[in-house]
Amino acid sequence: MDRSYAYLRVVGRSNVAAVTDAFGIQPAKSWSVGDTRSRGGVYDFSHWQTAEFEGPSLDDAVRALVDFIEQAGLDFSRLPTDFDATIQCVGYHEDQSPGFHFEADLVRRLGRMGLAIDFDLYCHAEQ
Repeated sequence: MDRSYAYLRVVGRSNVAAVTDAFGIQPAKSWSVGDTRSRGGVYDFSHWQTAEFEGPSLDDAVRALVDFIEQAGLDFSRLPTDFDATIQCVGYHEDQSPGFHFEADLVRRLGRMGLAIDFDLYCHAEQ
């Protein structure tokens, strides 16, 4: 089954409560340095993320995430300096990747945010 989604990921070294305070919204998933991992050990970095925004294509998923960021009024200049934000894009495909295409307007909107964009693209075709 194909699946395309995107989310905002914020990582750093301080407690993630600082990110929640800066944005004024609760994360969908988070942990802080020193928290216990589910499989043992402790995290050596902090992680804060939004919900995953799915779409029929990666383009649609990213557009939905950008809409959310803009509507929520997330101000990245308010993030503590030891945190970095990334637009995380993920695509799982059974046979082949359909690729993606960002319209010029979406590229402009992403550019105004000034964030890194990371793509994780997977194809699980049977050989």
